[in-house]
Amino acid sequence: MTLALQILADPAFQIVLGAVIIGGIARGFSGFGTGMIVVPVAAAMFSPQVALILLVVMDSWPSAIPAIQARKKVQWGEVKPIIFGFVLALPLGITFVKIGDPIMLRWFISIIIFFAVTILWSGWQYRGPRSAPISTGVGALCGFLGGATQIPAPPAIIYWMAARTGAGVVRANILMLFFITEFFSIGGFWLGGLFTWEAALKGILASPVYFIGIMIGSRLFTLATEKTSRTITFVLILSAAILSLPVLDEVLR
Repeated sequence: MTLALQILADPAFQIVLGAVIIGGIARGFSGFGTGMIVVPVAAAMFSPQVALILLVVMDSWPSAIPAIQARKKVQWGEVKPIIFGFVLALPLGITFVKIGDPIMLRWFISIIIFFAVTILWSGWQYRGPRSAPISTGVGALCGFLGGATQIPAPPAIIYWMAARTGAGVVRANILMLFFITEFFSIGGFWLGGLFTWEAALKGILASPVYFIGIMIGSRLFTLATEKTSRTITFVLILSAAILSLPVLDEVLR
């Protein structure tokens, strides 16, 4: 209990909680964005390794509710090969984060976020084949990014947006992908020796705040248009990524 109170009283953790509720709102109304908002902030406040464990623990049970609610819209033929590729490449991403320098990892996370948002916001769409091997390859890229940064979504989002199935289906696929791969990520991080009790406790303490954010976002999803929800999500992601850049450490932290 003493450790939990110390964590809650830590100004750095309180800043992370602010990012958590914003990330939850983004997840609720767009289906993605949590990792790209929370991870750079938590990595700046603590370390990339702590950020990954905080997010994977925090996201484990709250993500179940929106995934279950969206299950009827899920296209399993699209989701299954991506999950398979994710599992194959996850250990490579975990190895990357174990051996990487913390500052280098933070720059890597920021670059991935800026690159992903640039592509998604530009409206560029994948025009190539959509076979099972291609889907598995997309999943492998998601798995590497999931293990290295806990930001697995961008490749799958770009790939699925091109299918023009509508925001509801893409959102459902993403929510289900997150929910299922979360368990593989937890197991991988545990086997990789990245789990610490303090990092896991941070995730446990953050999860109720995250759940509130998801519920708010899910309500907003029924009120906002697809364009509005995506624009808000991208603005939130870029704001978190810019404020968490290592080059701003001396100014902001």
